[in-house]
Amino acid sequence: MRSPYATLHGTGHNFRHLHSFGCLCFPWLRPYTSNKLQPRSKPCIFVGYSSSQYAYLCLDPQSHRIYTSRHVTFFYNHFPFRTPSPSNKFSIQESDSSHLPLHHVLPVPAPIPSQSSAPSPPTVPVIAPLDSVSSSAPPPYGD
Repeated sequence: MRSPYATLHGTGHNFRHLHSFGCLCFPWLRPYTSNKLQPRSKPCIFVGYSSSQYAYLCLDPQSHRIYTSRHVTFFYNHFPFRTPSPSNKFSIQESDSSHLPLHHVLPVPAPIPSQSSAPSPPTVPVIAPLDSVSSSAPPPYGD
């Protein structure tokens, strides 16, 4: 049975660019280095695909930096964040107080005025935390 894509284009799908999220990977880092004596690669975690180019996004757990690279070696049988343990080399670092969660203000709906002459209490905005957002990568789809 052929898929609609294969019928339309005369060829099947190519799934070679799809990889397992969270697996260990080693991106080529030469564009990010300042001299030839720095390492060409380091252990990272595959976190996704670039939305602006044909490349992979790799998270360095030590520096919390996301590298974009087209040349990546994947290890599909090793998932650094699968079981959190203190002895794990790729464990998440303790965050300091400089990385506070982002907040936004949600207005509280004003009560409907009643017929009584008693003053109503003032409305106070509620501060709700947002999900944490990485500042090292642009938001997906230009949000």
